[in-house]
Amino acid sequence: MVRSLKPDILINNRVDKGRQGMQGMTRTDQRYAGDFGTPEQEILEGTSTLDWESCMTMNDTWGFKSTDHNWKSAETLIHNLVDIVAKGGNYLLNVGPTTEGLIPAASVERLQEMGDWMEVNGEAIYGSRLWEHYADGETIRYTSANGYVYAVSLQWPGRQLTLHQVRPEAGSEIHLLGYDRPLEWSFDAGDGLTIMLLDGLQDESSRPSKYAYSFRTDGNPIEGGGRP
Repeated sequence: MVRSLKPDILINNRVDKGRQGMQGMTRTDQRYAGDFGTPEQEILEGTSTLDWESCMTMNDTWGFKSTDHNWKSAETLIHNLVDIVAKGGNYLLNVGPTTEGLIPAASVERLQEMGDWMEVNGEAIYGSRLWEHYADGETIRYTSANGYVYAVSLQWPGRQLTLHQVRPEAGSEIHLLGYDRPLEWSFDAGDGLTIMLLDGLQDESSRPSKYAYSFRTDGNPIEGGGRP
């Protein structure tokens, strides 16, 4: 009936009986599929052929609850964002205002940290698309945007970062977002791509961002790499 009134309307997968509660995506029965999935308080383990978004809270409560102090850290929220985007999803992050219409200070602090991170790393997130591989082990996520491949490391890699899913173009530059100088790198068909990180970056205060680090490459997927 709704589609007969407005054929181009978008309907999520919370209609009728396409899900088990608020979890997961939809059943394969197209009668209940909707136009996009809305898994709640969870991130898909892998990718999906359907559009989807993870609907998540900053603590344990959708609305404001004065006794709920179980706030997710800014690091967790940023890692969630990277993981979701790498898997082709959208991050619907909830903020519950108080009865006075104010955003809780804990939410403001975390959103500010996320904003600071996005100031440096936003080009790996905004307008990005699912790449051939979404992950490289537990701590690397890939995105693709603006003709580049971005490898986002969820932890500081130390003095070198090794990637097994991307082959850079010969003579191309690799950059750590927020750092002006190109990084030295080498590629071996067996060992993968090795990116060297200078001594000055080993001091945490000298790094361009916290919590996750984006490396921009002009490269292609390695044939037969497969998704982890």
